[in-house]
Amino acid sequence: KGNLKEGISDALKYFSHKRWVYASFILPASVMTIIAYSQAWVPAMFERTWEMEPARFAYINGILLLVFGPLSNNLAGWLCDYWAKKGIEDAGLRVLILGVVILLPTGIIAPLMPNPTWCLILYTFCTIGTAFTSSSALVTLLRVVPANLKGLSVAFYLMCISLAGLLIGPTAVGLLNDNIFGEDGVRYSMSLVPLIIGTPVILLIPFMRKFYIKELE
Repeated sequence: KGNLKEGISDALKYFSHKRWVYASFILPASVMTIIAYSQAWVPAMFERTWEMEPARFAYINGILLLVFGPLSNNLAGWLCDYWAKKGIEDAGLRVLILGVVILLPTGIIAPLMPNPTWCLILYTFCTIGTAFTSSSALVTLLRVVPANLKGLSVAFYLMCISLAGLLIGPTAVGLLNDNIFGEDGVRYSMSLVPLIIGTPVILLIPFMRKFYIKELE
């Protein structure tokens, strides 16, 4: 027990000391989970906005996920390897950032589309961005973590992004529905959550990336 406590204590001190290195990928990945988990409201949005039955939405969305999910994950891995072979040290972080750059604007704009077809198209691009970010995050993490902290670092990373996604994503949409936009305005809540959460992180990425690159040197 003493060794475990000491290990966790040392790990937390290390994470605090390297906070901007970790923030460079934990914050963008947290934006990903917040947007992804907030999409639990998407079936309700389609039903309230375009009167599409949840069963029909689930069928169409399921096909899109089956087609584009595996393709996106594999493409992210290939791109990460390709850039790494080209000598790009932060290849994993670049793929992660590319994913956020794709998923954030599409997550903001998709709910505001005039019809369900365009909304589904943009949400498919959002899925691609989500796959890019989630697939490359652990690769990015393990490049800058000491061997004796790899397990705890992965656990800490997963805890951070899971809590962010579960606590903020669907909760924020629900609060906006209840207090501002009402039941029929769920699409506006779905758009506003990624805008508020994601914009500051996107603006911080160039600043945070410098710390990650420095850690690789």
